[in-house]
Amino acid sequence: MRLRFLVDDRVEFDQRLRRSDQLCVGAAPDDVCDDAASHRHLSASPPDRKLSRRAARLSAAPGGGWNVEIANLNQADVRNWGQPTYPVEQGGLVSVTDRPTAVWLRGTPQRSYLLLCEPEPTGVRRIARDRRVTESNEVDRLSEKETEAIRVVFEQHLRWPPLRNPDPRPKKSAADRLGIKQTSLNDRLAGALEKARRVGYQPPGGQVAPTRDADWVYWLVGIGALDFEMHAGIG
Repeated sequence: MRLRFLVDDRVEFDQRLRRSDQLCVGAAPDDVCDDAASHRHLSASPPDRKLSRRAARLSAAPGGGWNVEIANLNQADVRNWGQPTYPVEQGGLVSVTDRPTAVWLRGTPQRSYLLLCEPEPTGVRRIARDRRVTESNEVDRLSEKETEAIRVVFEQHLRWPPLRNPDPRPKKSAADRLGIKQTSLNDRLAGALEKARRVGYQPPGGQVAPTRDADWVYWLVGIGALDFEMHAGIG
């Protein structure tokens, strides 16, 4: 797995880990860790009083993949590629399997501590089968125009490295970027949404605004209809 550690958007660590590697991350000085000597410590500098001295521990999971144990008193936020951000409390465990995963360790609001866990190969397989998905859970192939519309409107949601709180691109801006009318943009997204509905997508509350609500895009990522490579080449 490739691991990157960014402090305030500055890359402090970027290496491919071996299964035998174990790391702890936090505000403690370099090479200081309460764990076994096999643990390497990645230090957040300058120190942050809101970040625990040992905020996270990384180790290989017995059945494959990696575990990120959240030890930060101030908790963490986690975002798998193409999925919503969710909080993890102190003592929580984040499992990294085949999906690129971002972990923000919370410190003072002005600071940013980001772990980017990138399994190899980078291709994303579908997440665990959702009971809402029909037996023939292969979504009709999205057209090139539908895919392009999703990429432009939900660029921030599909970005890697990710944003913690992404926003959709305004409809007029997206249509201008694609060189089409807003009605054509609506039609492309509506077509993609209809394909999701056919294989079981059910919007929360029964309604979804295809140009504003990312839930259906997350769902398409979850069943493998949108590929991780979609994050590339988006400005």
